This record gives sequence, C-alpha cells and structure tokens, in this order.
Amino acid sequence: MPRVNPTGSPDSKICLIGEAPGAEEVLEGKPFVGSAGRLLNRLLKQAGISREQCYITNVVKYRPPDNNLKRLSEIGVSIEKSVIELKEELEKVNSNVFVPLGDIALQALTDKKSITKYRGSILPSTLVRGKKCVSTIHPAALFRDYKSSPLVLVDLQRVKKQAEFPEIILPKRTYLLNPTFPDIIANLERLNTAKRVTVDIETDMGASYVKCVGLTDRRDFAISIPIVSGLKPNWTQAEEKLIWELIREILTNPKIGKVAQNAPFEMEVLYPYVGLIYPLYMDTMIAHHLCYSELPKYLKTMTSIYTEEPFYKDDAKEANYESSALWLYNAKDTAVEHEISEVLDKELEEFGLTEFYHGYQSLMLYTMFNATRTGVKANKKKIEEYRAEAIEKMSKAENSFYEFLEKDYGIKERMNLRSPQQVKALLYGKLKFPVKFNKKTKRETTDEDAIESLAMKFPNTNIFAPLLAYTHQTTLLKNFLKDNYDKDGRIHSNFVITGTETGRLSSRKNIRGTGCNSQNQPKWLRDIYEADEGCSFIVGDLSQVEARIVGFLAKDAGLMQIFRSGGDIHSTVASWVYKIPFELVLGEQRQKIKHGVHAANYDVGEKTLANKIESTVDEARWLLNQYHNTFPGVRSWHKAVINQLSRNRTLINPFGRRRIFFGHWGDELFKEAFAHIPQSTTPDLLNLATLRAQFSFPEGAVTLLQVHDEIVVQCKDEDVIRISKLIKDEVERPLNIEGEDVVIPIELKSGKNWKDTKPISL
Repeated sequence: MPRVNPTGSPDSKICLIGEAPGAEEVLEGKPFVGSAGRLLNRLLKQAGISREQCYITNVVKYRPPDNNLKRLSEIGVSIEKSVIELKEELEKVNSNVFVPLGDIALQALTDKKSITKYRGSILPSTLVRGKKCVSTIHPAALFRDYKSSPLVLVDLQRVKKQAEFPEIILPKRTYLLNPTFPDIIANLERLNTAKRVTVDIETDMGASYVKCVGLTDRRDFAISIPIVSGLKPNWTQAEEKLIWELIREILTNPKIGKVAQNAPFEMEVLYPYVGLIYPLYMDTMIAHHLCYSELPKYLKTMTSIYTEEPFYKDDAKEANYESSALWLYNAKDTAVEHEISEVLDKELEEFGLTEFYHGYQSLMLYTMFNATRTGVKANKKKIEEYRAEAIEKMSKAENSFYEFLEKDYGIKERMNLRSPQQVKALLYGKLKFPVKFNKKTKRETTDEDAIESLAMKFPNTNIFAPLLAYTHQTTLLKNFLKDNYDKDGRIHSNFVITGTETGRLSSRKNIRGTGCNSQNQPKWLRDIYEADEGCSFIVGDLSQVEARIVGFLAKDAGLMQIFRSGGDIHSTVASWVYKIPFELVLGEQRQKIKHGVHAANYDVGEKTLANKIESTVDEARWLLNQYHNTFPGVRSWHKAVINQLSRNRTLINPFGRRRIFFGHWGDELFKEAFAHIPQSTTPDLLNLATLRAQFSFPEGAVTLLQVHDEIVVQCKDEDVIRISKLIKDEVERPLNIEGEDVVIPIELKSGKNWKDTKPISL
C-alpha cells in the first residue's frame, strides 16, 4: 500500500492540507499532481502564490478504495489515526498559515464543519495550537461546481496576505449592546449628522414585529437598539415613541445615504414604524449582484469576499433564544454591511458601474417596493373557481393514475402523490425508470419538468400522462391559487432585482407568505388580477425584442432589413427560410420559425428544438441549417462572442450592464453568453423607460407588475391614452447597438384585468 508523503519545505510560509491522495498522486508519490492538483496550480498562480514555496500534505497519506474515505478501514487506515499523525507532522511545520482544502481537512485542523460556511475565514487551529488557518474549497469539488472557483481565488489571495505574519489579526469592532436610553438618544442624534448610515433589523420568525435595530456610520462600530426582549417591550411607551421618531429622522433624512443588505425586507418591515426609507444609497446585495452576478448573494458569502470577518452566521441560531446573542449578531451584521458597502463603492467604480447602479438599479428598488406595497386587486371569485376546477382535475388524474398503475404493473397500493419521496420510490425504485435530477440542486426530483421528460422518453407508458396532469394542478394550487392574496384582497408579490444573472426581475411570495411568482403564472390565469374601480390596466409588451437585438448584434443584413421593414416578423423570416412568398406562409411554419429563431440565435440543440416544435430531429436540423445559411451573420456573431470571452470572460450590454462568466469553458458557457446581451438588454430597456415615464405619471398611476417582456401599469380610465404615449415615447427611444440606432417597438393594450386587454389606438 503506497504512501504519499508531503512535498516542500517545513519552513514554507504556506502549508496546504488536502484530504487524501488519488490515483495519479500514488503513481508519482506526490500530493496534488492529478487533475485537482493542476487546477490548484492555476489558482495558486492567479493568486500570486508559488507552489514550490508551499508545504503540501494530506490528512490521510494513503489512497482510499475508489477514493471513498468511508472505506479507509478496508486498508487498515482511519481518519482518527491519520489526524493524530497529521498533528505530529504539522507541529514540525513553521508555516504562518495552514490552508485546509475541503471539509475533512477543515474539521481536522479547526473542529469546524462545512467548508461552504468557513471557507475564507481566519481561524485558530485546534489541532496545532498557536497556528492560524484559512480554509477553502477542495479543487476537486470545482469540477462539479466550477462557478465557485472565484471564491477559491479570493481565499488564496487572503492566504497570500496572511502568510506574511503568524498572528491572527481580525477586524477590531466595538459594539454597543443593550444601551441605556440616554446612550440611544446620544447615538441617534450623532448618526443624524452622518453622511452614510447602515441599518439592519432582527424580527420574529413571521417578520410581524422588530426585535432590535442595528445602526452605524462606520465599519468598526455599531449600536444595537433592543425594542423587544422575548415578548416584553424594553422601554416605556414614551421612550419607544421617541426612539422610533429619532430612527425615522435618520432613515428619512435626505442628506444621509442609507445602506442595507436586501433593503426591500428592511423597508417593508420598517414602513409602519418610519415610513419610506429614503434615500437608499446602497443595497449591498444588488451592488454585489451587479459586479458578480454568478456568485451567491448571501451575506455570509459577501462577508467572506469583502471583509476578514470570520463566519458568524450560525450565531443566529443562538440569537433566536437569547437577547444578548441577538444584539451582538445584529450589531455585527450592521458593521459588516457597512464595510461591504465601502468596498463595493470601489468595485462599482472599477467596473464602470457606479452610474448604472445609482442612476438606475437603486431607483428600480423603489419602483418595485411601491408595486409590492400597492399590490393588485384579486378577483376572489375567479380564484375560487379556478381552485375548484384544479381540485377536480387532480382527483380525476389521481384516479386515472392508479387505474393504469394497477392495470400495467399490478400495483394496487395507494400513496401520497404530493410526496416527492414516495413518487421517487415508485418511479426510480420499484419501476426502475432513469433518475432525473434538478438542474440547479443536482438532486433527484420528480417535479413537473422531470415527469414531462420521462413522458417524452417513454411515450407508451400510460402512468405519465395522469401523473403529469396531477403534478401540474398541484403546482397551480400551490403557487397561484392558494394564499396568494392578503387580507386587503390584493396580491402583494415581492419583486426581486437580484433573481437572475440578466437583470430580469423575478417575483415571489412576500414576507407574510402571500403573493406569488407572477413570472411563471400561466397567461390564462391573468384574469385573477383586476383593476381598481375607475381604473384600467395598461399592458406594454416589447415586440420580438430579443430577436431584434440579435439581428443588430450580428449585423446581419437580412435580419436588419426584416426588422426595419416592420410587419409580421416571424412570417417574414419564415418566407426567407422556407423560400416561399410571404402570403403563402402557413401558421404551422410561422410557429416553427418562432421557436427556431430562438434556438438558432442561442445555439440550442436540434433535439431540444425538435421537442419544442413536435417534429423530427432531421426537420429541426434542417430548420437550423436553413436559418444560419439564410442569415450567416448570426454564426459570425457567435464566434465574436466566444472571442470576447476568451479575452476576459466579460460581456457588456448596450446599457453598460456587465457579466463575468465563471463557468466551465465550453458549449454550455457559450450558450449562456449568446443569450446574455439580448436577455439583459430587454429588462434594462423596459425598466429604464418605465422609470423615466414615471416622472410624468399623473396622480394615481402606478407600475404594478413587470413580467418577462411586459409591464403592467394601473391608472385612472381618463389617463390611459396620456400614459400610454409616455410609455411608448420612452421605450421607443433609439438604442445604439453596434453603431446602429435601433427602435424596439412596444405593443400597448388596455383592459379591466390583465388577461382581457385590447389594443390602444394612439
């Protein structure tokens, strides 16, 4: 059984500790020389660290059977004994910083669990007293999640800095916890003269009341003002009233820029206490998203990137029960967020995004907050009708499913079809169908997409149609027909600016658990949204916007000619592709072209297109080839995008929004890149136009929804034409794309509900 010994000098300033050697490591007798080692070498070089100047070892010195650490006992090795041996080894190593790579090494060196939490944290070693650790993700794990590689790079850059000295030096912060009433008054009066104030709150689980408020104007100090301890008020009525009045003065002072992490939450909870927080200088989550849209937006991750504060978010578990822990947690959040905002100022400036953020993204937050607070009137009668219909369809689908289950497989037992575990046990266990995985979580799933995929792969299997129908109705009930309106009879969805890499808004339930994801709501359900008395909806829909943008990005003469000529674009493209007169284009051909254009522009595969247009792979392949032969500029544009990515992995849309692509180099990354500029330009165009138009809206007009390429504005009946003109004028401003002035037309309709609208004559 070959042993893989460490390499490097024990006097190296940096000591890298992995988990166990692999096959290549055993062959060469050195740690980290396989694929994971080669990736580690690249990251070390990017961080400015020479591998040759590092001491490199593993917790376990022998290769586990099949690289499975749980099978170490088969070769007479244990992690426990290996850790004892590692302690003896590292006590002779004089490095300034130990770098545990992965969970096993992290636990061995620090007794901490979960590398995703503690990566980047500067921690004392519990294995070798007096030594410090900066852990990071094991490079082998990056092959499963390459988008985490920038986090490893950040950690290694921290390692390089920490290697210059042996001491643990952490940010020095002072916290004022459980202050006296005079202390609170003095601090609030001082903060009312500051230029920038960060606010953070802690609430009960349902966010129905505020437990404490954290405030600061600098990174090294924060005050946590307790409002409620347990269920008891901390102050007399008069004292609490004055505290809130002073907080209100700060949070509404026009001379003070406010900072928050996930500001809509703070704004929503604090609204009854202080009114509208204004001006908001920075939502750190949104600013971070602008700079690094593919990285996680949780405060724990942002803390590890922008500060040297060790991971502390698990302190919240204790904080739920103990007031003193809660105050400390609240104060720490506040100070950390303030520091992050200062760093993000520099990041935005470096990326040329300062104006983009302050002149657009921060203002969008107020538009969406207003939309959330206003809400849309719900047609309760319609909702109940649709709910009853869905329940009836579920029952029929369930009965049909069990009939086929017994008839085709002889299985008579019943199960809970709402239980993913039970459905997985049936499909993947008993019936041995191929396991489907969620694209994001990588976990086994039996969601609607999974069932649909199985139904397409096994078209003669009878159980899938009723199971799919049942799952579909369950989704409708759960997401759109249950608890979707508040006590006021309105649907208050929460809009999220950081929900997508492209800048498209997403929506979800609000802090009270009502509202819904309006982006995924079926169009036939839109009549549950109705205008208030004396009001109408204006619905604006951008016309073939992404296809138009691609045409001008590609500088394809044919596409640009078609888009400039107007008319039915899909039919015109179909006439070119099928080489038939415009008037002879069939509805079926138009529909296939509609999907084919999207597939060709974004390099979607022929199999996917075939499923979409319900045709053969051969026909889909022919359609894609015909499109590219007819409009060759699209392929040239694809090559130009890849070339740009090869330089700095960065793309910038016409409005200045940038995205750095962190994924594995290859087709999947390219497809994301092809789609990014068209798909990011669309929401930016719509949002900026709406923002500009809003300044001229008459009283009572409000933007209520933004869904994909649509906006929904409510106004008084008599203002429909006036506001429609404002929107049209702003949306149809010429947009410069690759030197061409492009006008994206908007289709405007009006009606008393979101579904039943008619074109507006302007």
